[in-house]
Amino acid sequence: MSRKFKKIRRPLLRTIYVWLNRNRKPLNRIFCRYTLPAVLLLMVWSAVFLAVDNSFSRREFYIKVQRDSTAQDILRVLLHNGLARNEFNIRLVTRLGGYDRRIHAGEYKLSPGMSLMRIFETLGERRGLSLTSSRQALIPEGYSLMEIVDVLARAGVVSKKSFMDYFATYDPQYWRERYAFLADNKLSGAVFFEGYLYPDTYIFAEDSTPQAVLDFMLSRFEKLVYPRLQAAESKYNLHELLTIASIIEKEAVFQTEMPRIAGVYYNRLRIRMHLGSCPTIKYALGNPRKKEVLYRDLEVVSPYNTYKNYDLPPSPICSPGLNAIDAALYPEKNNYLYFFAKGDGSSVFSNTYEEHIRKQKNPSATDRVRL
Repeated sequence: MSRKFKKIRRPLLRTIYVWLNRNRKPLNRIFCRYTLPAVLLLMVWSAVFLAVDNSFSRREFYIKVQRDSTAQDILRVLLHNGLARNEFNIRLVTRLGGYDRRIHAGEYKLSPGMSLMRIFETLGERRGLSLTSSRQALIPEGYSLMEIVDVLARAGVVSKKSFMDYFATYDPQYWRERYAFLADNKLSGAVFFEGYLYPDTYIFAEDSTPQAVLDFMLSRFEKLVYPRLQAAESKYNLHELLTIASIIEKEAVFQTEMPRIAGVYYNRLRIRMHLGSCPTIKYALGNPRKKEVLYRDLEVVSPYNTYKNYDLPPSPICSPGLNAIDAALYPEKNNYLYFFAKGDGSSVFSNTYEEHIRKQKNPSATDRVRL
């Protein structure tokens, strides 16, 4: 090391030493107040959630979780098979992770080399599938609750009768307390869940209950949709935004038109104009896949008849996808109040009723730009 560098280094080290001594108390305060608790919390979390009972063990255990199994039953099984030795840690993991409420029926292959977190994520179907999980159901975007129930019944997940029995007896307050995003939902019965069952591909454990299926689907909504709705700045609450998104989902054929259609509906709401949405009429008639809406259909007496009632219907009319939700959160700013669909599925937009009628009479003269 050169003499010149040594001359530079010594004053620098001396300066750092003096600064540390001068700021010892503030640094100690910061360390004790923030750094030390964070480090201790991380150590405890790792020791409890990530620690394995025996990382060298190659033994495998097959356990069967019955439909009515409780967290206490699982606790006894884990302790008996040596999958975990600390009862306190198991109770802590199940309570903090919420795993005690998300255990699925089925047969599972577990090992002492698995951490407690991985064990409970396996039992909750988050890591792989149980050995008996073979019930797959694809829920498309835009399906209504009863359409979703039909899909789940055809897939052999839960029968339609089981769902209807559950909808007739459950307590909505249980779900409001379980999921914060349901706080604005004042409905009850089956319609309480309308719009909140996230459209996705699901694989359920054998002999799933209606409550377990609903819980699993709502947890997907909580993970993928709720953060979007929470971050939005809107005068409408979460339930209303989801309702708007559901109407957009059913109206738009092309994803690129969704923000523009959203702008139309917000314009109508702003001037207290009827929303006039045909998909809400189909929902009111109990036939969301009805091909055409007739003039006599517009007379249906229902809170979902947006040709007769002002403001939004009481609930979503389907489970919207993320594109429709984003359109409801970030609509296009325009002055359009009217639109109609052409034969190719694209829409023609107008500012006034006269313009709307004129374009309908002569669609060949309208702007054919696809949005």
